Amino acid sequence: MRKNRVLLGTLCCLLVTYLVVPAGAWHRNHAEILAILPDGSGGPEGLTVGPDGNLYVASFGFNNHTALTGLGQLFVIAPDGRLLRHVHIKNSSPHLLGLAFNPVTGDLLVLDFGAGNVLNVNSHTGDATVFATITQDAKAANPTTPGINALTFDRQGNVYVS
Repeated sequence: MRKNRVLLGTLCCLLVTYLVVPAGAWHRNHAEILAILPDGSGGPEGLTVGPDGNLYVASFGFNNHTALTGLGQLFVIAPDGRLLRHVHIKNSSPHLLGLAFNPVTGDLLVLDFGAGNVLNVNSHTGDATVFATITQDAKAANPTTPGINALTFDRQGNVYVS
């Protein structure tokens, strides 16, 4: 009896596997390169589309040769792939992740993974001020800088960081 149930269960799983139409998400279109970052740049990590329709990309501080030092990098790319600006974000580590424009204030916030800071960045000059510092409990057994990597906003413009 148990053997029949196992066989029936296996048969049902196989039928579902082979008869279900694949989800549309699995139909991949050909991908094209939009832009190539300048030589020596860190690999792209965070990206967002700005209110101006341009793509804003932060680098994570590593390229195919080594870890980078210095300031984090921000690239502004036009919808046609032209590099409009390459700015170095002042007061940052080279390790940037998430970034987004606050829908209420219009501020560009960039997560500095390396320093645990949320930076308010001027995308034209690279000037940056600390919007918030994310800390871990200093009483923890091994206190370290938290690895912040994503942010989002609610309708009132409040910021949420993971």
